[in-house]
Amino acid sequence: MPTAYQQKVYETTIVTPAMLDEAYAEVERTLAAYVVAEEVRPGQWLCPRGRVYRAFDIANRQPSEKHAVLRVEIDRLCAVCDKRRDAWTAAERRYTDLCRRAHVEPQPPTSDACTCEGCQLYNETVEYLARKAIA
Repeated sequence: MPTAYQQKVYETTIVTPAMLDEAYAEVERTLAAYVVAEEVRPGQWLCPRGRVYRAFDIANRQPSEKHAVLRVEIDRLCAVCDKRRDAWTAAERRYTDLCRRAHVEPQPPTSDACTCEGCQLYNETVEYLARKAIA
């Protein structure tokens, strides 16, 4: 936690366009690491969140005696996903803070929502549950 003096120095630092560009590039880079799908096996592309969703789907189809082993892998995948999400949100906070200090409107990231198999599975489940709740 910065001291009051360190915070005052930070707040009075002049924000340059280069600083904004660098911060925005970091947001784009960390968001891509969070949502861009990677090939996990030939022909199967999943983003970190999609890997977690897919792992839960696989675990739900397994006998209960295998759940303990699968839980370890799911926890590992969740940790990777959380680390990437935390990096993105921290970069986004830094960027929006710099924009605020420069009196500039923050630009939204250019990355689209993920459409990997795991995220599609998640979205289909959410839509199904929403339909069930409405019915």
